[in-house]
Amino acid sequence: MPAINGGQSDEYGVPIRPGDWITERSRLQGWQERETRMGYTVFVTTEVVWLNQRGAFVRRRLSTNIRYRSDELAGDAAS
Repeated sequence: MPAINGGQSDEYGVPIRPGDWITERSRLQGWQERETRMGYTVFVTTEVVWLNQRGAFVRRRLSTNIRYRSDELAGDAAS
């Protein structure tokens, strides 16, 4: 399925300092399926959170990835 970037938003907490250790946690926030003019389309939202070694919030990013299956690709899959 081809995919495109559907946008992202960032929220920032404490600044990153030299020597900090950053831990990243990613999770699927949700998805929505629907038919669009591009064909069957899935909108996937993920969340990525960064914490420093003290557990302080550094950054949060919400991203939307749009995946679609065009009629041409659906026909190829059937053959």
